[in-house]
Amino acid sequence: MRNIIIFHNDFDGVVSASVLLRYLPKNEEYLLCAVNHGPDIHKAITQKLGKLVSLNSVTSDDTKIYIVDFSHHSVADYWIDHHVSNKIRDEAMRTREKFFDATHASCIRLVRDYAKKFLCSPEDEINLDQELIEWADKIDGARYKSPEEIFQNDDNPYIRLNMYVNENRYNDDSMCRIVELLAYNDLDVIRVNRILGDIKHLIAKKDDALIQAKKNITLLESKVAVLTQNFRDNYPRYVEFHTFSDIYYAIRVTQNERTGFDKIHIGANIFKKPLPRNINIGLMMKDLCDGGGHKYVGSGHVKASKTEGLIDLMTDRLFQAITDMDAKPVRSKRGKRVFAETEKDRQIREGKKMAENTDREDDGIEKNAVSAEDPVEKKAAEEIEKTGSDVDTARENAVEEIEKK
Repeated sequence: MRNIIIFHNDFDGVVSASVLLRYLPKNEEYLLCAVNHGPDIHKAITQKLGKLVSLNSVTSDDTKIYIVDFSHHSVADYWIDHHVSNKIRDEAMRTREKFFDATHASCIRLVRDYAKKFLCSPEDEINLDQELIEWADKIDGARYKSPEEIFQNDDNPYIRLNMYVNENRYNDDSMCRIVELLAYNDLDVIRVNRILGDIKHLIAKKDDALIQAKKNITLLESKVAVLTQNFRDNYPRYVEFHTFSDIYYAIRVTQNERTGFDKIHIGANIFKKPLPRNINIGLMMKDLCDGGGHKYVGSGHVKASKTEGLIDLMTDRLFQAITDMDAKPVRSKRGKRVFAETEKDRQIREGKKMAENTDREDDGIEKNAVSAEDPVEKKAAEEIEKTGSDVDTARENAVEEIEKK
């Protein structure tokens, strides 16, 4: 029997594939295949799988295909994933063929549970480092505590491995090598980092990118940042929030002249609280450009000629979400959930009310033949409007009230 593991070429995909490989039967052969999100995800899988099959003389009779941390595909015998945009049913699925749960921040938890349920004997223990799981959640689920935890944490073994993965994510051989190193070194990230070697050049590249990004980021009303990069020369993820801490969202456009498609990545500022809750970025990307992701992060691909128009549409939705966030939900007397007015709406309403009061006051003064410039006349006009007094009485009362003050 031969197993093919198709996995997403990011940190979570790599560590998830390594866990699966570790617990597959030792007497069975395996092949690894790293895949990246592109304009046509299903086509990408089909092409890579076809190449893998032809090079290794694979037949369907003796092969089982696993897809891990990636979109479902008809070629899969077994599918394990957690992306909300990839769900094929509303509820979670826990069968051997389809193991899906969008409530998990990372896929490694699902693979652990899958291995325990279907690959291991009841007496076997799954000894998975809890720290590895927590860092997979942080990295894939955007659960960092601060930008400093990303950009000033170069000695952290998980940050270092993630830097190596990001640098080599388009190199299939490197991705597969990392999976194998983790699987056959007991998922010991520190030991694997030592094998992979020094990454001083990656740290220097990251530090330089922080400087360059500040020069190239475009701010939209100080709430949304837009940054354009080349396919082969990416800025570090979250650099927008490290540079401008008060923005709500970052839009990253990755241009690829070879394919004619741009990748659009949108992420919410996970370090800013609160964030708009009435928009799901992953589902928005699925709707607008056949992409996907999670609630606070997502990406998709679009023809380069349509990028500008699509970004305009996306920013409209993001700004609407920010505006709606100011309208906090309240309860009416009948218990109905309604939205309070935004600050902008309040200013407009108060402006209209002030204008109406001014008009009403001027009308009362003019109607009763008094001057709007005299404080006595103004108070007299107010009393006339409230009580219906005659002009002379209202004037006398106004004078007495002003003299008392």
